[in-house]
Amino acid sequence: MASVLVAGAAWGQQAAPDPAEAEKALRQRVQEFYQLQVDKKFRAAEAYIAEDTKDLFYASGKPDLASFSIAKIVMKDNDTRADVTVKGKVSMFVMGQGMVPIDLPTTGTWKIEDDKWVWYVDRLAAIQTPFGDVKPAANAPPAAATPDISAQVKNFDVASLQNMVRAEPSGVSLSEDQPVQSVTITNGMPGSVDLTLQTKSIPGIGIELGKTHLNAAEKVKLTLTRKGDTPASGNVRVEVVPLGVTLNIGVSSR
Repeated sequence: MASVLVAGAAWGQQAAPDPAEAEKALRQRVQEFYQLQVDKKFRAAEAYIAEDTKDLFYASGKPDLASFSIAKIVMKDNDTRADVTVKGKVSMFVMGQGMVPIDLPTTGTWKIEDDKWVWYVDRLAAIQTPFGDVKPAANAPPAAATPDISAQVKNFDVASLQNMVRAEPSGVSLSEDQPVQSVTITNGMPGSVDLTLQTKSIPGIGIELGKTHLNAAEKVKLTLTRKGDTPASGNVRVEVVPLGVTLNIGVSSR
């Protein structure tokens, strides 16, 4: 904590924060803020919240956060603001399944206030989730400014979630006549998801994923290329964040 405050104080003496140091300090503040929520130390979390958001934080319900990870950071406005996507494990009611643990991402906004990174809420901005964007009413009371997405989640069951981001075909065979083939990955969720290519390489086979962020209904090509004449085979694993689903694409080269 002290190191963050020292770093923050140092920024106050500079024209602008160094990009690498700014993101490092932000990442530490985010980590500490959400860990306090996992530990249910909400009063201590006040030090990480902007003045214009503290009343909202006090009035709103607190999620039962079991664990979390930082999925993505997008620095903005000369590294003085940022969008931070955090994947948190929470328990939610799913139709036909009861209470189930789910990795739920939320994208929050952070800014530098008094030389420290703090979390703040734009009450008119939509909250992005894989189940669709949830936007509070402009005149909503503070407790509703961070809306409950259970209405979106209840329309899905675990089995359907596992099939809403799919790869077609599920396997390819490369040959001298067809040295390059592609697999189409489609996001069938109402909101965006991120793809992580877990299999970076297979000897004798080239692997290239067109992009890693898919908005609702978007598609991307996974291109597989035969390299050399030596037979090869394997599985290409693509993780879908935050659904906890892994796509397995079989590939062989002969």
